[in-house]
Amino acid sequence: MKKNVEPDDSIFEGCEQVGSDPPAYKTTHYIVEADPKYIRKSLSWAKYIESHVYPTMIKMMGHKPTHNLHILHFTDAFLGRKVIGTFCKFEFFRGFYGSRIRIIQKKLDKMPPYQKEGGITHETIHALLEEAKNERAQWTPIWKPELLDRIFEMELSNRLGDHEVRDRCYKKCLNKGDNYAVFAQFWNKYGWNPFQSLIVRLHNEPDSCPIFDQSTFVHYISSCYGEDVSVFFEKQGWNIDKKTKEKIKEDLQQKE
Repeated sequence: MKKNVEPDDSIFEGCEQVGSDPPAYKTTHYIVEADPKYIRKSLSWAKYIESHVYPTMIKMMGHKPTHNLHILHFTDAFLGRKVIGTFCKFEFFRGFYGSRIRIIQKKLDKMPPYQKEGGITHETIHALLEEAKNERAQWTPIWKPELLDRIFEMELSNRLGDHEVRDRCYKKCLNKGDNYAVFAQFWNKYGWNPFQSLIVRLHNEPDSCPIFDQSTFVHYISSCYGEDVSVFFEKQGWNIDKKTKEKIKEDLQQKE
């Protein structure tokens, strides 16, 4: 484990101070708020994620994120929970609007610097996918909490070369069974491109708001990706009706 070194005052370079009680500093995509004791270390984590991880996240989205500012509140107020952090909501903070993310600040003393699995990275994924998950479609018929987020995290870890994290996320999805396993296996076979195409389409068609039962989801992702993937899902036990398969065929023929 790398030594968790306390950053010096140079960490504030390029940041805008947006408050002092408690201190808060703005980078390009993060506002970091923390106890004075932890502000340097908190800011160093955010800066690292912003420069080494965030650009890959944006590429994976396939479009400019609607929610592109994230308020990191480092706090020990919820130490009773067995989590590193949590994505709360979108709100105004000292004149800025962004996603509110809470991180346990005492973890800064115990974890390796710039922890990428969980923490800032995982909660930022929640914020980036909020539009696709909860604003542009109704996923309830097939949805499981954090399902799309876990697929995103696996692909992100793969692109960053963190294969241990990728494999751990994949195993967790398989162990959960149900749609977690189906989506993970689909990602393993087809990669991230089908998911990215779907996210882009939902972003570009804000008024469509589809209801994703099994057939509708397969219709959408096949049309977006440009390949009929219904057979894959049928092999996993999904029920894709005949009318949907005909629509998929028609959509793909129109694209030829």
